[in-house]
Amino acid sequence: MPTEDIKDRHGQNIREGDWVATQFPRGSRQGEVEAIAKDKSQAEHEGVNHPPRVIFRDRHGHRVANNPRTLEKK
Repeated sequence: MPTEDIKDRHGQNIREGDWVATQFPRGSRQGEVEAIAKDKSQAEHEGVNHPPRVIFRDRHGHRVANNPRTLEKK
């Protein structure tokens, strides 16, 4: 799956360097996209499961890997 095909929940393309956010019951996580794991081999290399995954660091420096459809491009 090309990077251009990775879309957020509003259908906007997500690329490395984009700022993304996700909501959860006690707040939100935001960060700059570091990598996108599009297939199983890339996911294994990045140490994540169930591609595609958008990988970014939140404001606390925690590495976060989310399903692109749960994210919103800012």
